[in-house]
Amino acid sequence: MRKHHFVLKGFADAQKIYVAGSFNYWSDKSTVMQRTDDGWKATVDTAPGKVQYKFIVDGKWITDPSNPVTVNDHGILTLWLQSANDSKHQS
Repeated sequence: MRKHHFVLKGFADAQKIYVAGSFNYWSDKSTVMQRTDDGWKATVDTAPGKVQYKFIVDGKWITDPSNPVTVNDHGILTLWLQSANDSKHQS
């Protein structure tokens, strides 16, 4: 397993933010993010390789403004992260 650190800057007025993705079967409530001084964060254990994800800000699904967006096989905009030790995938 690898640790992925998700960070979302800003959103000071948000009540609750979650991160959903391939690591949690796109559950919109299972991975809550913690408020920080400059945004939100969560750390998730994942299998090595690419991880698809989106954030859910007060019920609204958004892409990560700090990471490039791709279109998945279903035509949906998603983002990819990679494990630091897995250089064969895009980050």
